[in-house]
Amino acid sequence: MIHSTLGYIDAEVDDPVAVAPLTPKITLSISPQYSWFTSTGGEFVFSVDYSYRGDMYGEPTSDPGRFTEIASRDLFNADFAYHSKDGRWSLGIYGKNVTDERYDNARLNTGDYVLIMLSNDASEFGVRYTTRF
Repeated sequence: MIHSTLGYIDAEVDDPVAVAPLTPKITLSISPQYSWFTSTGGEFVFSVDYSYRGDMYGEPTSDPGRFTEIASRDLFNADFAYHSKDGRWSLGIYGKNVTDERYDNARLNTGDYVLIMLSNDASEFGVRYTTRF
């Protein structure tokens, strides 16, 4: 199974030199998932998620002298889990932001300096156990 999304924003701003701030033209996500059942009735599920956000500006101007252009970013996540036959528990391993992508979420030129809001989402890897009572 593959889940996917594609976003396209064609924002129009009345000012001919302005842009829509914090508005990427293209966003994309692709999430393939593969699962198979065991002879005992349990299920293994493997999934990978990819997301892309295009370039954008932190202010309503594309003036390169303001230093508010925000570069595009790519993120990858992965998950591999076993689900019990009765669906009451699962055990898996996961990775979020597996390539440890560091990226800007926003930029604002205050006049004296450029304020950069960075992502705080460093790579995370772990083991996950879930249960339902």
